[in-house]
Amino acid sequence: DQGTTQIKNIIIPISAISFIFISHENIEAKVIGKFAHGAASTSEYGKTITEFANRVNARTNTLEIQVFGDGSFGGTQTLIEGVQLGMIHLSPAGYGSLGAFVPEFGAMELPFIFGRVLDVEKVLKVTESDLFEEWQGMLNKKVGARVVAPVWYYGHRDILVKKAATSPSGLKGMKIRVVPAPLYVEIMKALGAVPTPVDWPEVYNALKQGLIDGADAATDSIEYMKFYEGADHYLGTHHITGLNAMIANKEWYDSLSASDKLILGDQLVWFQNNFSKRLQGIKPGVLKRLKEKGVTIHNIDLNAFKNSVKKARVAQKVSKAGK
Repeated sequence: DQGTTQIKNIIIPISAISFIFISHENIEAKVIGKFAHGAASTSEYGKTITEFANRVNARTNTLEIQVFGDGSFGGTQTLIEGVQLGMIHLSPAGYGSLGAFVPEFGAMELPFIFGRVLDVEKVLKVTESDLFEEWQGMLNKKVGARVVAPVWYYGHRDILVKKAATSPSGLKGMKIRVVPAPLYVEIMKALGAVPTPVDWPEVYNALKQGLIDGADAATDSIEYMKFYEGADHYLGTHHITGLNAMIANKEWYDSLSASDKLILGDQLVWFQNNFSKRLQGIKPGVLKRLKEKGVTIHNIDLNAFKNSVKKARVAQKVSKAGK
């Protein structure tokens, strides 16, 4: 009996240890997806991304999306490079920024191409084409990434400046912050301004310190990043339809199970539809609050802006820059 008791005492701890090891292996088996973005966590965009991650995590035991917002991993180009290196696994990237790696992607954010109201179906037709798939191949070859969701609309880009302006002539000589990518640089040159590439997390300080005279950004970004504290004249140019592509490190994405890819894809579509509706609902309120904070909303000569871009042949210049 004593011998039996000793054996039982040994078996029980061994079973407990085995259980611990099994549990540990299960935890380690979970795939982590680091999702980095540059938006403020408190913005509508940031909050919706967090909700997206929570929705994915609630639907799978084998994939966990971890969100890193507020530019904690750097600006747009740095985020793309982070995906390239596998330091992060998911990130939104404007097509103009992707154009710095694959120039053809810049066509998705050419000025005034999709109009002042987003037509998602029109954009989706482009992203479902053989041509877009060809661009995907180039992105994979050059960056080791792929677009896993093509239409993350974040609002049209407008211009905020320190001095009143209603046409491109009013922007002449102004140093306007742009995304560090050829497309955005050429657009601002076409409008007569001096394009000044500044990473997103540094824009507020650059405005406050007078290093730049203005910035182009989505309307809600102007509010949540408090750019109005450094510039107080708003030009509703809507010169770019702000389209983010959700890109993923291809090696990481290919490692996901078929079921996790399906869950991720479904929730990316949820974000696409949900955030677009939220954004349309909040814009009038944003403009009202900007007015209350002392921002002047100008009536602009939209045709003058369009003609300046057309005459400058922005598309052709960006295309040549990529060769």
